[in-house]
Amino acid sequence: VLLWMVHESGIPRHQINATFCDTGHEHDWTYEQVEMLSKHVHPIETLKPKLGFFELASNKQRFPSSEARFCTQHLKIFPTQDHVRYLLEAHRHVVAVSGVRSAESYDRAKLLEWDYSGNLLCLSWRPLITWNIEDVLAIHAKYGIPMNKLYEAGSERVGCFPCIFSRKEEIALVA
Repeated sequence: VLLWMVHESGIPRHQINATFCDTGHEHDWTYEQVEMLSKHVHPIETLKPKLGFFELASNKQRFPSSEARFCTQHLKIFPTQDHVRYLLEAHRHVVAVSGVRSAESYDRAKLLEWDYSGNLLCLSWRPLITWNIEDVLAIHAKYGIPMNKLYEAGSERVGCFPCIFSRKEEIALVA
């Protein structure tokens, strides 16, 4: 979505505030990808949660699970909420842009391109919601920017690594 925002959206670069939520449990390739994008595409601001993944699990005295999926909220949503609040105070209009695609999951297939985010208290825009993986590969090729190497290795997710919800094939990548 950063490539699309910078090169194809028509939005002036000075109005784009790109962020990365560092859970403290990312693969080295993800950190390398963020650094490369920040250097070659557009500056990316790193947001950090109050507690990293392991500190959060220790504090909760458990790892996240399908019954207690607290990781995304604490590690990504809360830091993003804080950042959006800061932006809303500094500017009057904020639109949160996400690169999620409907093809990624059943739940994401239900998302609209535009809606109001009750979590972030601003408009939410998903300009790539109808894209397929070929569209994603094409924009990376068009601008000469490689994708995160985790995708090439077989991962479907590049957030926490390994994500507690990873498929067995993705867990095998760790080995």
